[in-house]
Amino acid sequence: MTQAVSTRIDGTVLVVDDDLLLLRSIERVLRQRGLDVVVQHRSFGVLNRLAEVRPDLMLLDVRMPGLDGTTLTSLVRNDPTLSSTRIVLHSAMPERELSDMALLCGADGYFAKSATMDGVAAAVIDWLARWRRPKR
Repeated sequence: MTQAVSTRIDGTVLVVDDDLLLLRSIERVLRQRGLDVVVQHRSFGVLNRLAEVRPDLMLLDVRMPGLDGTTLTSLVRNDPTLSSTRIVLHSAMPERELSDMALLCGADGYFAKSATMDGVAAAVIDWLARWRRPKR
C-alpha cells in the first residue's frame, strides 16, 4: 500500500470482483472520493468492458471463477489496444505471494483484501496521481 497524496481526484476505475459485497464496498468508497466507478461482477466480458470504458485504472481480483486475474492481466498486456491499461491486483492471499504474482503477470500494483476501504481509496488516489505525472 502507498500513502495518499490527496483525498480527491478525477478518474475512472473499473473494479472486477466476484465478491459482490466487497465490490460494492470498493465502489462506494471510491465514489465518495469523486471517482467514476464501473463494476464488473464476473471475469467473463472484462475485455469488452475494458475496451468500452477505457478506465484510468482497473482493480482486478486474482481469484475468480472462470478467468482469474493473472490470466486476464496477461490477456490485457497482449492486446495492443488495451496493453497500456493500469492494472492493480487484489487478493486475500499473503502479501509476498501477491507481490510476486503482480510482478510476474505484468500488473502495475497490488493490495491485500485485508486493507481497510479507506486504505484502498488512498492507494487508488495515490496510484492515479502518480501515473498521471508527466514522464521525464
